[in-house]
Amino acid sequence: MRYAVILAGGSGTRLWPLSRRSAPKQVRALLDDDTLLQKTYRRVRQVFPPERVFVSTLAEHVGEVRRQLPELPEGNDIVEPISRDTAAAIGYAALRLSERDPAAVFVTINADAYIADASAYLDAIESAFQSAESGDRGVSLVGLTPRYPETGYGYLELAEPVGDRFLQPLPMVRFVEKPDAVRAAQYVDSGRHLWNPALFVFRASALLRDLAAHLPEHATALASLRGTHDAHAVTRAFLAMPKISIDYGLMEKLTDLVVIPASFAWADVGSWRAVHEILARDPNADVVRGMHVGVEGNGNLVVAPPGKLVATYGLEHCVIIDTPDALLICPRDRAQEVKKIVEELERRGLNEYL
Repeated sequence: MRYAVILAGGSGTRLWPLSRRSAPKQVRALLDDDTLLQKTYRRVRQVFPPERVFVSTLAEHVGEVRRQLPELPEGNDIVEPISRDTAAAIGYAALRLSERDPAAVFVTINADAYIADASAYLDAIESAFQSAESGDRGVSLVGLTPRYPETGYGYLELAEPVGDRFLQPLPMVRFVEKPDAVRAAQYVDSGRHLWNPALFVFRASALLRDLAAHLPEHATALASLRGTHDAHAVTRAFLAMPKISIDYGLMEKLTDLVVIPASFAWADVGSWRAVHEILARDPNADVVRGMHVGVEGNGNLVVAPPGKLVATYGLEHCVIIDTPDALLICPRDRAQEVKKIVEELERRGLNEYL
């Protein structure tokens, strides 16, 4: 049977100070009154019944996940005791699903993605399922037509231009890391490069097989957990798995991969710049949550707590995020670097602000 695994274990350091360790971005209302997790769950529920939707999250966030998703069945939270990146998280999900259903096929869905066209999005997932279920590899990926030369995303290079062959499996050449501006423009012009939204479909048994071949430490640790949910055993297994993403650790090593080209509005809600791009009517428009008075400025993102006025003069294309205990001000085009502030707070031992 088919399953959906929502990955909700990220830390969201680029969205500090609203995203914190105790309440990371996926459980925060960043775009409107609903959290990214709630939006993702409702979107997935359009095609999956509750019993076949799972949420992978850290142990410290399980309570908040259940509060936000009261419909989630008991036992459908896949609990990571510590964060070991996506290879461990997805591998553990594959193990638990294979125990329930040896023929399980599942899609991994990031809880922090913005999707504007749910129908086209779900059509792409359906095509990816069909490809993974019918192919020997048991893996398929969704790739998105790039709307502009984005330097913050990874790309999927195809053997030939997509043309009009959307939702058809096409052979992939390789993963391409985040390019510079010149190369990103070349990728967009080529017709052979697609954004990588990390939307993967796996046969659970095939994924576990591939882990054994390419990430043996992960495979050994996961095999030790088959048939047991003992908390100490799970923690030991996670500690034994090197911290690495599924992209670097496994996907880039696989051959004969196929990509499902799709075209729908998508964004990784990974920085304050991305939040502005999603919510602004144009790049020079202000986006405000709270009270803001701006004079001789534009293109700013302003978030303020209730009862707090933020006033700006002559400020353009900046991010101002005001919370009760921290204030962030930075250029919008450098919002990806906010994680360096988090790293500096960690270095100084200012854990109360993390």
